[in-house]
Amino acid sequence: MSRYDRQVIPILIRRRSFAAGLACLAFLLIGWSGLLVPSLTREIEGAFGETDAGLGLFYFLAAAAYAAGSVVGGIATERMGRRPVLVTAAALHAVGLVGLGLAPGWLAIMAAGIVRSLGAGGIDGGVNGLI
Repeated sequence: MSRYDRQVIPILIRRRSFAAGLACLAFLLIGWSGLLVPSLTREIEGAFGETDAGLGLFYFLAAAAYAAGSVVGGIATERMGRRPVLVTAAALHAVGLVGLGLAPGWLAIMAAGIVRSLGAGGIDGGVNGLI
């Protein structure tokens, strides 16, 4: 092994370890943010006058958006690379979370939930290759 190899290989291992650690953190935060709305179900019903059927529709649309984001994120990662896909997906996820927190009405909650789920799915599709 050359001197160059002895210097470069540890750096690559550290970068990959750091990236894998960030990927695990991303999955943890996606799961945590996915628990926010279900834990506030009754408060949402009271504040926005929604029924269980409306919340069921919200969860269905969020799950469909997550699946779509995961598929599109995986395909986009293969074509464009991991970095731009993950940055875009993280921005979508963050915007969706802020939208959920500031939503003035039920339609805004639905839209923000879809945006959050698209971003979370994009992170999922882009990060799976790191773990």
